[in-house]
Amino acid sequence: MDLSNNNLDIENIESNNFVDDVTLKFLMNKNHYHRYLSHSDPKKHTELEDYYSNIRKYKRDIMSLSNDLIENPKKQINTEINDIFEAFMKSLIKYFKYKEIENTGSDEEDMLFGYSMNENNTDANVDLAPVTYPMGSFWGKERIKKSNHTNIYNMNYIPRKNSFS
Repeated sequence: MDLSNNNLDIENIESNNFVDDVTLKFLMNKNHYHRYLSHSDPKKHTELEDYYSNIRKYKRDIMSLSNDLIENPKKQINTEINDIFEAFMKSLIKYFKYKEIENTGSDEEDMLFGYSMNENNTDANVDLAPVTYPMGSFWGKERIKKSNHTNIYNMNYIPRKNSFS
């Protein structure tokens, strides 16, 4: 009996479980994920609840230390906290810059076609809807109309195999 195939199957199942867990964690709404976690993995759910309770417990200390580091970025707490806080601040700054670009970019997008949707034009001569004309043929002057006939060919003209041979 070959046990190597069984080991491969077990490894494949474990890797599939890992992929499933990562997919659920990152693609589900947080509330739905926590509800799912409470049913599927109660141990991990209790660890997560303990983490959230520790955040609530140390909230004032966390806020105080964060404010101190914002006021004085060179203050040395310990290497790990300083490095992580620096990375956190860089991520926040990048996020705020993207938000600024996103907010200012919408005005440029509105001006792309020569009319700003943010302006309040009360002029009666301004027509917001473009005038559309019936589409004509690209190859001639007349418009092509399709007829609603079902079949113009008689089905008896289709060659068939001779069933008499």
